[in-house]
Amino acid sequence: MRAVHFNASTGRTEGERVKGMKITNAVELMGLYQACLECGNTMVGNGEGTISIESDVFKRTCKCGWGVEVHPVPKAIDPTESPSDSGSRIGGSYE
Repeated sequence: MRAVHFNASTGRTEGERVKGMKITNAVELMGLYQACLECGNTMVGNGEGTISIESDVFKRTCKCGWGVEVHPVPKAIDPTESPSDSGSRIGGSYE
């Protein structure tokens, strides 16, 4: 299974790690991966494929063997940023 990282708000691979996944990020990921990237199958359940969201990890599989696992991307530490600045951000990054 291939691991991918995606920041839903910026389209970049940066951001801070959060516990859980925002529903808007989950819906966006479901839209991105509604069709299998190998065979085009759009069905889940009954052996066709799966969608799983556990904590902050999104997984989509297909009966053809294709699958994707999306993990949050930890925010890179900026040495020029003060600790008080970094505490003001909320949200998460998903690939």
